[in-house]
Amino acid sequence: MCIAICDFILTELNIDKIDNSTICFSYTPLDNDHVHNANLFCAEFLLRIGIEIKDENMIKIGKMAVNYFLRGQKDDGSVKYWGDENMRNLKFSRSSIDHYHIGFEIRCLWSIALMTCNSTIKNAYKKHYEYYKKCLIDPPRVFLFPYKQYPINIHACSEAILCNSIIEGGKYTNDIWLEKMVEWINVTVLDDDGLYIFEIRNVLGLHIKHKYKYFRWSQAWMFLALSEYLLAKGFRDGKNCCC
Repeated sequence: MCIAICDFILTELNIDKIDNSTICFSYTPLDNDHVHNANLFCAEFLLRIGIEIKDENMIKIGKMAVNYFLRGQKDDGSVKYWGDENMRNLKFSRSSIDHYHIGFEIRCLWSIALMTCNSTIKNAYKKHYEYYKKCLIDPPRVFLFPYKQYPINIHACSEAILCNSIIEGGKYTNDIWLEKMVEWINVTVLDDDGLYIFEIRNVLGLHIKHKYKYFRWSQAWMFLALSEYLLAKGFRDGKNCCC
């Protein structure tokens, strides 16, 4: 099944060859868009499976896709949602930096650095993570967009827990700021019925709660995030385990 997924990435997605060592996978088979998080997901999966089955071609192509991120990373550690090729053609700005897409990228970079033992990728991960901590979290608060307290979006909240529970072996689950962040999220966006609401917006000083209970955007991501958080804290093998 994993090899079939790799075959889809390699044969169904469009591949833009930037130079002899750099490629970018398209977002879907129907477009030629350059999107950093989607490209990194492809790179990470190809490397993971390629290393597992000792497929040198998968490994080579995965590394070439990682190079696209390295090429686009700015001095402050950030990347925009779109790659530079799309940025030049955009008539309106969907060039934003947001919490959950950066979280995707950080998790992929950390995994790739771990698999490849590549110091350049590890440094890119560190720069990206430092930008993330500076601009998108102010413990215990979680920002969807850099330095903006509103809207409070459930997917950003879930990625804040998930990302910091996975990277570097989950070491941040031992830090009080992450524990306080989980508490803040549960107080802020967990409704009385036990489900997480979609978003809280600030409209002229009024906090407007959008109480849509999306299963994919809200409940599924929070279930995954909290599961990884508890796992990293050692609940799996401890007395608190209910499994």
